[in-house]
Amino acid sequence: MRCPICDQKLSVKNSRESVTGHKVWRRRMCQSCNTVFSSYERLRPENVTVIKASGKRRRYKREKLFGSIFKTGIITRELDFGNLAIITEKIIDDIEMEIILSMKKEISTKELRGKASKVIKAHNKQMHINYKSYYINE
Repeated sequence: MRCPICDQKLSVKNSRESVTGHKVWRRRMCQSCNTVFSSYERLRPENVTVIKASGKRRRYKREKLFGSIFKTGIITRELDFGNLAIITEKIIDDIEMEIILSMKKEISTKELRGKASKVIKAHNKQMHINYKSYYINE
């Protein structure tokens, strides 16, 4: 990595894996200007295509999945927005890990919803009920 201030090399001073093991936090320091930065690294599904019910193919977007899960969490009203965002990120990390481990390059929206439903159920039962009623029973 390069320093956004002076464009010189950064060195890693400290590194920690997250509790779930899906992310790595790193403390970086510029060797030239001594500015300190934090970075977060995570595995993400590369070049995965989502096949819509209509047959159209779209590139997988984490943001779209985040929006749908976050929306069902808002309906649940059990959590404040900060905690809901954290839980939603954990849920998506788990879903993406399943996609990565499956080694598939294409996934149908039905299969993606099924994976999401299973992971949401493990995290929050009420969110799972809301997700199923809104997205699975369409």
